[in-house]
Amino acid sequence: MSLGGYYSRVIEYAMNYAAQRNVLVVVASGNDGIPDMGYPATSQYAMAIGASNRMDIAAEFSSFGKGLSMSAPGSDIPSLMPDGNVTYLSGTSMATPYVAAAAGLLLSKNPSLKPNQVRNILQSTADDISFTSVDGKDDIFYDENDEPIVDPKIPGIDWMTGHGRLNAFAALSAVELNASVNKVEDQHQKVTGKAKAGAAISVYRGKTLLGKGTASKKGTFSVKVKHQNKNKVLHIKISKGKAATSLKTVVKKGKAPAKPKVGKVTVKSKAVKGTAGAGLTIKVKNKSKKVIKTVKTNSKGVFTAKIKPQKAKTVLYVTASDVRKRESQAVKVVVKK
Repeated sequence: MSLGGYYSRVIEYAMNYAAQRNVLVVVASGNDGIPDMGYPATSQYAMAIGASNRMDIAAEFSSFGKGLSMSAPGSDIPSLMPDGNVTYLSGTSMATPYVAAAAGLLLSKNPSLKPNQVRNILQSTADDISFTSVDGKDDIFYDENDEPIVDPKIPGIDWMTGHGRLNAFAALSAVELNASVNKVEDQHQKVTGKAKAGAAISVYRGKTLLGKGTASKKGTFSVKVKHQNKNKVLHIKISKGKAATSLKTVVKKGKAPAKPKVGKVTVKSKAVKGTAGAGLTIKVKNKSKKVIKTVKTNSKGVFTAKIKPQKAKTVLYVTASDVRKRESQAVKVVVKK
């Protein structure tokens, strides 16, 4: 959709109708060059597209801001005119068809993809073309109440180009390779996902290589990495044959581990046994919550904490902690006869 203006109930109804029927609606962000996209780009049913220029940065005319999905080439684009002639035109109306066409390519490869899946593939494979001025402050924009509009600084998303500039080859390769990445949290020490069997996997943070691996015969991969801080942007490069893609993911803040499962402890027990998540730190504490034993769970989440035999009715507490030292709720254990 290459139009913009004020809110329209008719257009909103039509976009809702399309969304309910699994149609991805791709919309031009507008050509005012301000952080205030026009309607229908602001609709919840729209995938809003901005424009990049010949220098591969955001075009000055391209409207941007909250809700911008991504960008595509939109400056000096050969365009067919009603009289049959071809001329060079610039605008987000020139950028939007590139993304719609790329979406069509993905659906031609895999017609079962849902709109959100297509959107996520296009966004996660987009190239980062963000640019920060070093010679002065960026322009300051104001809303209708004369309040400054501030860049929300969302990890992995550039205010002016969204998730980045369209990379149709990387997006199509992601479908060809059946590539996807599972959620990565700040306590994780591996990056997992799916890819075609035998595909080469490399995990990067910026230019730093964090780990390598190969997709298994079952089409899954697991690459060991050092745990990363929240909000860090990782790029998972996946390739096999002529297909090559790079999926972007942002490290999320994890939650405290779930309470461990602890077996029965008797006066004859010389250990506290149980299960929790793999690689967690298990602490056995006495009634005063003082730690009397610390052990690690193995790769299967099993632990054995050796302790001295305890008297009947002795109260113990068992917790699990991750590498971020987030501790689970305690499991109360009463020693049996």
